[in-house]
Amino acid sequence: MLITSLIMSSIVIAPIQVSGPSTKSIRTFEPIEFTVTTGTVFQNPFDPDEVNVMGSFQHGAERINLPAFWDGKAFRLRFTPPKPGTWHLSASVSTASGAVTALAKPFVAVASHKKGFVRASAHNPRYLQFDSGKTFYPIGLNLCWPDATGLPSYDKRFERLKNVGGNFARIWTTQDHRLETEKVGLGKYDTDSATHYDKIFELADKHGINTMLTFDDYRVLAKTDYFNAHWDKSPYNAVNGGPLKEPTDFFKNAHCRKLYKQRLRYLVARYSAYTSLGFWELYNEQDNIPKPGVPTEWFREMTSYLASIDPYHHIITTSYSWDDKAEIWDSPALGLTQRHMYGQGDTIDFVSMIEENSRKLDKFGKPRMIGEFGITWKEPDIKLDKAKLGTPLHDALWATVMTGDSGGALTWWWDNYLEPLDLWHVYIGISKFVAPIDFAHRNFRPIPLHAEGLTVLGLQDARTGETIFWLHDPNSTWKADADNVKPKTWSNTKVAVAASRRFGVEVWDTRTGKVISHDVATARNGMASVSIPEFQRDIAVRLLSK
Repeated sequence: MLITSLIMSSIVIAPIQVSGPSTKSIRTFEPIEFTVTTGTVFQNPFDPDEVNVMGSFQHGAERINLPAFWDGKAFRLRFTPPKPGTWHLSASVSTASGAVTALAKPFVAVASHKKGFVRASAHNPRYLQFDSGKTFYPIGLNLCWPDATGLPSYDKRFERLKNVGGNFARIWTTQDHRLETEKVGLGKYDTDSATHYDKIFELADKHGINTMLTFDDYRVLAKTDYFNAHWDKSPYNAVNGGPLKEPTDFFKNAHCRKLYKQRLRYLVARYSAYTSLGFWELYNEQDNIPKPGVPTEWFREMTSYLASIDPYHHIITTSYSWDDKAEIWDSPALGLTQRHMYGQGDTIDFVSMIEENSRKLDKFGKPRMIGEFGITWKEPDIKLDKAKLGTPLHDALWATVMTGDSGGALTWWWDNYLEPLDLWHVYIGISKFVAPIDFAHRNFRPIPLHAEGLTVLGLQDARTGETIFWLHDPNSTWKADADNVKPKTWSNTKVAVAASRRFGVEVWDTRTGKVISHDVATARNGMASVSIPEFQRDIAVRLLSK
């Protein structure tokens, strides 16, 4: 340690240069890059305690401070101008010996068609919107790692998702393209892996897909697991030269705490400028981390730090599989509550489970999402959905929308269920239905609805009276499909809706996403009766004030 300190204190920083961006056309909400050349060699350029490279971007009274990242060859500042106009950049390099600064040539950003970053809605914080004010309603799936073709698989999958109206995917950094590895050593990052995620965000932007970036899977601190534990190859493991003999010591170790913050800083420096990145996710299923698990004070410290250094204020989340904690959801810096929902292979109808989960998380007043979904966690749904119709995914998507979640449930079995059965069409109906609804500017709340023999879930905005609801045959399930049970035909169905005005009624086919009938309903004595055309399995309705 003393030798390292002496080396650091002896480093004298030469004058620095700032160059870039390479493009002549600079537009709002599109990332641009500047290179900061120091002319000095550092022992670990990833460590901000050794060398701290920062950029300060100013536009009038607005100032955005952003750390630079080391890409293996140079320090780079990746910046997205959130406003049009003239911007000024001051770059600084600090070491134990002092600091030097340099000014870049002012640059002008012009307004673009981009919608900006994802935010919680200012009107209804349970829903999401872009900086532009336009509603963002996530419909998508997990695409946590590529197939054998690598990055081209993301290009293909994002395009398939876009073509069926989808707009969202969850991405992991803990599989084949890890940033922290035994090979590069703790405190340094695999720059090839880091570039891999650059490319994913660029492909996502190309196809209009927003993403959630998951930092860690609980298996990184697991010695054993039903699937694959990763502790044996962790750079934190003492066997691999790390500081820990036991993975449970991770949250108690001061050096690990410092390294975690350093990694957060690198993630912000490298990826925060991408508007195709919507959410930071600290842990996949953090309740499955070996006991005693993630301390609340550690979680709050890290999320607060992440929020403090991210100039674009991405929404921060984590996920639980079953044993979620109110004190975690109440964390001030956490902006999205997220549960994963699986059966054991014997759960037939998930709709009631989804409704119960939505009511439980609603009290936190934040956007919420089912980040993973499947008939069972043990094996791909393809083994149980023998009819190959995708009924459980279809129902989960509609149930999450109609119980007030901020996005549709995300299937986990994407590469061994959805793709082999080509179930992309399941997204068509729901994506077309939510597209015209301005969730971010409606105060949708659950309302009681009833139809004999059916499950009815619905939401209403009291101010405008706009109402959406879904009628579902509880006997339309993956198990009934597998047993070749013919769906029942429902006719002469009526639903009473609290109302004080005249409504236009749209009835939607949930699979094609087409309006199959138009009608008018007039309120009498505070209620309107809505007649439902004949249907099988399920049907959706939207009421709009005339």
